[in-house]
Amino acid sequence: MFSRFRRNKGPDPIPSPAESLPSYAESQAHALPPPVTVTVHENDDDYEYYSSEPDPNALGAPVAERTLSTNSARLHNRDYVVIIDKSQSMRFKLKKGKFKGKRRINAIQELAIDMARDAEHYDPDGLTIYVVSKKDNMEIHDNVTHDHVVDVFDDMKHESGSYLYPALQHIFDAYLIRRANGEGKDGMIICVFCDGEPHSKKRVASVIREFTHHLEREDEVGITFIKVNDKDSEADEFFTYLDDSLQHPGHGGTPPAKFDIVDAKSIEFFEERGSKTTFLEALDD
Repeated sequence: MFSRFRRNKGPDPIPSPAESLPSYAESQAHALPPPVTVTVHENDDDYEYYSSEPDPNALGAPVAERTLSTNSARLHNRDYVVIIDKSQSMRFKLKKGKFKGKRRINAIQELAIDMARDAEHYDPDGLTIYVVSKKDNMEIHDNVTHDHVVDVFDDMKHESGSYLYPALQHIFDAYLIRRANGEGKDGMIICVFCDGEPHSKKRVASVIREFTHHLEREDEVGITFIKVNDKDSEADEFFTYLDDSLQHPGHGGTPPAKFDIVDAKSIEFFEERGSKTTFLEALDD
């Protein structure tokens, strides 16, 4: 089931997958180079991890070692999208940092309000928020301004599962359709809040790799995965893989990403540096 909520007036919504949103390759193939074909298997979560030299911008690195462009003009005229994992574990409490003693989902709510407030400086339309859990259950909240973020969380019911790839695929398809129709902006920034490994890791990696081959420049779209968890070494490894290794061929010969568009951050980084810096690092990764 896919649900769409309209908080504020705005343009007509992009059809949801339940309304048979065509893939961009099917509906707009003439406007793009031939799509890169990838093969994925639902129950195959294996992925190949490529180690690299320590990256000072990696998840958990000391803030003092990070560098980025401070040109905030690059943040204007973009779509801002947030994906929130509402799995059962999001009710657990954090054990350190600014949000020590608060439930993970409550910490995300506070950060999402700050993010929406900052995003409104660059895109008055507000955020598009996807709430995910089960494979067939995704909510889409359009045009969410900072004063309406709390409404998204008030409606939230926690469920088992953490399926990110259907939301990512929907976001990518909708963005490319808008761009092909002349309705797109200069780019998009996506922030993903999750507290552990998503289901179908290989699909997550595959849809991102494939999407990059439709992009025209490296800073057109940036995706930041924000881990809301004190400990989860497997999640850290996977997010680092997304950050560092998608430009290597994937499992089974999946073509490498055209651009590096993924960044991975801890909730502590967001707490300390704020959403503006997080937005910029999504583009500068």
